[in-house]
Amino acid sequence: MQRPSSVVEIALFIQPYKEVFFHLFKLCRIAISIPVSTASCEQSFSALKLVKTYLRSTMSDERLSNLGVLRFESR
Repeated sequence: MQRPSSVVEIALFIQPYKEVFFHLFKLCRIAISIPVSTASCEQSFSALKLVKTYLRSTMSDERLSNLGVLRFESR
């Protein structure tokens, strides 16, 4: 057996033993999902950049936040 090179490989290796390594398997599943969570956060910042233009830079933070939510949810 070669040394696993990614979290996915570790999760696949311990999957048959997930009752024994319950916490380790759960940790692997959480670690695998982190990049997806980060991507959605980056998408919301990109959407916010599109909403906040130079002319809109004087608006209140609350209104800007609401426009950002509208832009992100409309996708």
